[in-house]
Amino acid sequence: MPIQLPRLLSSLDDSREQSSSAPPRRYGEEDPRTARRRAQAEGLRLTQRQRRWGALLLSSRELSRLAFVTLLLSASAHAGDILVTARGVVTDVSGGTPAAPFAGVAVGDPVEFYVEVIDAPFVNSPTFWEYETDPWHGGLRIGSAFLPTSSGGPGEVNLQNETIDAVTIGAPLAFPFVTGVTAGLLDFSGQFLQSPDISQVVGQTMTSSFPGAAILASSVNATIVRMEITTITFGVAACPLIGSNSCSTESNSTGFDAITYACGSAVASQNDVTLAAGALPSNAFGFFLCSQTAGFSSQPGGSSGNLCLAGAIGRFVGPGQIRNSGAYGLFELPIDLTRLPSPNGLVAGTAGQTWHFTAWYRDVSSTGAPTSNFSDRLSLSLE
Repeated sequence: MPIQLPRLLSSLDDSREQSSSAPPRRYGEEDPRTARRRAQAEGLRLTQRQRRWGALLLSSRELSRLAFVTLLLSASAHAGDILVTARGVVTDVSGGTPAAPFAGVAVGDPVEFYVEVIDAPFVNSPTFWEYETDPWHGGLRIGSAFLPTSSGGPGEVNLQNETIDAVTIGAPLAFPFVTGVTAGLLDFSGQFLQSPDISQVVGQTMTSSFPGAAILASSVNATIVRMEITTITFGVAACPLIGSNSCSTESNSTGFDAITYACGSAVASQNDVTLAAGALPSNAFGFFLCSQTAGFSSQPGGSSGNLCLAGAIGRFVGPGQIRNSGAYGLFELPIDLTRLPSPNGLVAGTAGQTWHFTAWYRDVSSTGAPTSNFSDRLSLSLE
């Protein structure tokens, strides 16, 4: 059974309004690691975008009305933790048997493709805004088969409000032989999007009498799965991202820097925090560390990474707390803020304190020798 993230990949709730108490998630812009990863992502963006749009245009000539403009301007609107979900049905499978886990998909299978928008938009034009998605929080389900979105690069959600409103979603998937999936839907009435600000459509579902298109391409047998999209829904993530990332780490055997996430609530009395680590090697064991002191140690204990904590460092190594990254290179752990580990035993996190977290995980070096590495530092100021 494919890995599922019940908290971070939450089901969509159409009826809820966006919570004003959950501030938008923003990466630390001054952090060199974050800036480097974003620059790497920008370098991949055009290649992924051209491939996805090219595939989509082959499926629906009507979507050629969506002109692509690469002028990127700043914008004041933020998306926050918004889940965008496209639903539909498989209409065609060509080129051979799709790669696992989609080897058994068939015409008529239900489709659900969802991503979480986390960033401020790129303003391509006054009517065309583009949003980056969180690579670790999304996935494609066809029938009973599921793949999460790739931790190696972001996806996109595009909103264009003109005479014909259009919404497109695109993201790479976790397996290297699957190039990604793109879905689009049009509203010919032009009434769904009053503006390209995604925060204005939270709680709404876009439908159209003209079905939209989606395509999943695989390098195995040049397989293409085409899907008919009937609805795109905008909801609120049940577990919004919290905390901020910092500290430069070293790339692991996947070629990427591992990153630490937290979701839930920063209010200590609510005791609702889940830690997650992504961009890890597949099937690697690891556990989280915590401290109230930030720091930096290069390759401690012969590891291949940087430890971004100092002071009294606690280890989450109790029953069930040592995790495995599975096939998709990620693991998560709900934590108890009243029982945080320290060298002197368990302590309670209280309002006013700042706690720092990282993941320590097994890896292999470029020569194949066993080693270990660390994810970046996630800092959480408790309220």
